[in-house]
Amino acid sequence: MNNDVVINDMQQSISYVEKAQNIIETLLPNWRVLSVEGHENKVCKILDMNCGLDYLLFSNKTSLVYGLASRVQYNKNYRTFTIRKDRKSGTRTEYEKRKIALAVDGITPLYTMQMYVEDGQILGLALTHTKDLIQFIDEGHAEIKRTLSDKIGQAEFYICKWDKMKNLGYTVLEYNYENNK
Repeated sequence: MNNDVVINDMQQSISYVEKAQNIIETLLPNWRVLSVEGHENKVCKILDMNCGLDYLLFSNKTSLVYGLASRVQYNKNYRTFTIRKDRKSGTRTEYEKRKIALAVDGITPLYTMQMYVEDGQILGLALTHTKDLIQFIDEGHAEIKRTLSDKIGQAEFYICKWDKMKNLGYTVLEYNYENNK
């Protein structure tokens, strides 16, 4: 994939998460969202590239700090969490990194967030515990889809529907634009 495209996509995602900060802080009261992604600082790069942390959640109340992974998709609210299962290149995926980290008590995001946007409007956003998302996948509840052949960097994704997770007892904190007009 063209490096300029990756950087532009990352910058666009960061701007949408900044725009959604009030929504996130409403879903997770008393927590502030601090960006890790896109910073040149060595520690931020390690947390992003090796641990899958895009943001830190910081509580002024308790001084606790946790990680947040985020994914932004465009044009329609599919109401799903998507996590890369495998890459054609063989590079370790988010799923593999998180599964390994959880198994050895390594650093991994406490929460995973999925956001959908269209024309600058946040259509929907949801948060779930990363360990619950991995468990949902490992128990065989996720669907598997491959990126379309016209996409650069072919990959398979686990598709985890928000409603199915809720119906199975997983906590999914959700914001929907239509319900919040």
